[in-house]
Amino acid sequence: MVELRSDDPNYNGKKPTKPGSDWNWKVLVGVGEHTDDPAFGRNLLSNINNFVRQTNLWDRNPRFTLRPASDPTDADGSKPLSAFLSDEDCVYIMKVMYGLTSKAAILQYDDMLADFFGSAEAGRAVINEMDDAEFDMLA
Repeated sequence: MVELRSDDPNYNGKKPTKPGSDWNWKVLVGVGEHTDDPAFGRNLLSNINNFVRQTNLWDRNPRFTLRPASDPTDADGSKPLSAFLSDEDCVYIMKVMYGLTSKAAILQYDDMLADFFGSAEAGRAVINEMDDAEFDMLA
């Protein structure tokens, strides 16, 4: 499970969950061939909301909303995944998605590091700062 990153860009911790929240997570990350298509997001959101309503998980029906990771006010329209998730969660997703099991394997992919951390250099810094035991525990 991954959780939303704190609003403080200098803090790599999780954003605290509000008391009474329906979920202890606040973000669902969709990565794949069609995840940039707005129809994909609308369909996924519709399925989640239908599931919640049909299964009566709560006494009320919370509605989940779609908030794309891209921000039209940014110069390039997008932010790296690490703007939303902790560095450890980003590494976890990277290892699971791409089947990369070693630091050396991850460090070979500059474009992937930039997508996850904003630049290949920032990604390398995160990977290199992790000790081997911490890295191995992720995934």
